[in-house]
Amino acid sequence: MGGQNIKYLITGWTIDPEALEIAKGKKRIRTQNRIVQVLVVLIEANGNVVTKEELYNKVWKGIVVTENSLNKAISELRKIFGDSRTEPKFIETIPKKGYRMLVEVKKVAISKDDIPVYVRKRKLILLFFMVSILVLLAIGQYKNLEINQQQVLSPDGEKIAYFKKGNGHSQLLVKNVVNGKVDTLVQLTKPESFALNWSPKNDKIVYNATLPQDPYYSINIMNLEDRNVLYIKFAKKEENHAFQSVPEDLDKELLFLDHRELVMGENKIHHIYLANNDTIKVLFKKALINDFNW
Repeated sequence: MGGQNIKYLITGWTIDPEALEIAKGKKRIRTQNRIVQVLVVLIEANGNVVTKEELYNKVWKGIVVTENSLNKAISELRKIFGDSRTEPKFIETIPKKGYRMLVEVKKVAISKDDIPVYVRKRKLILLFFMVSILVLLAIGQYKNLEINQQQVLSPDGEKIAYFKKGNGHSQLLVKNVVNGKVDTLVQLTKPESFALNWSPKNDKIVYNATLPQDPYYSINIMNLEDRNVLYIKFAKKEENHAFQSVPEDLDKELLFLDHRELVMGENKIHHIYLANNDTIKVLFKKALINDFNW
């Protein structure tokens, strides 16, 4: 069991110092360690001015550097946030003194037991990869290493959506990483593969509800505000007519969506075009839904 991962939330941005990552929605930027450290020092000052001397001491820790090093770090942060030196919204320059953060920052401590498996694997894979390959090759049992995507962190970094498996059924749950509250969204028959993702605005979740025995794929999109669900279904086999993929007991109004398919060997990507220019990419691996991209 080990420790906590500290993240900072700034007006739609999520800063993960441990991963050296600054993210907003699908946009994820990996940057240098000292650039992230400069940002963290400014954040931890809670809106107070941080002098250049403080930044040199806390970030470079006794290493002799020119003022240009700090200027470059501040410039890179402004570039990432789309900020301006003359009209700052994030980082303000205080002439002859230093810098300060202008925006409100929320600090979130996430237990490392709550971090989605795929996030943790991404961080450890470089340390683990070479040893794993040597061992697996030696015993002749090398297999494709798959990332578990059953738990997904929301774009704002505040919630985790995940499946909880039971006997013949599964639950879709959301856990608030700030207060630990767990909310059960829906119970469904165990799908043939577990895949889910968030909308960029954190207000919807798309998840796979396809059953192995059904001739159609089932994709559900839940609006978290009112719990209404949009049901999307299409045939598993191309030769099947569209209406053959519609359940006989369907009592809901049919809505036909524009739908495109890109095939790449055994894998394929379906583009489903929703209202308001929303597009969901459904990623398949060997005919099973593997992931979603909004």
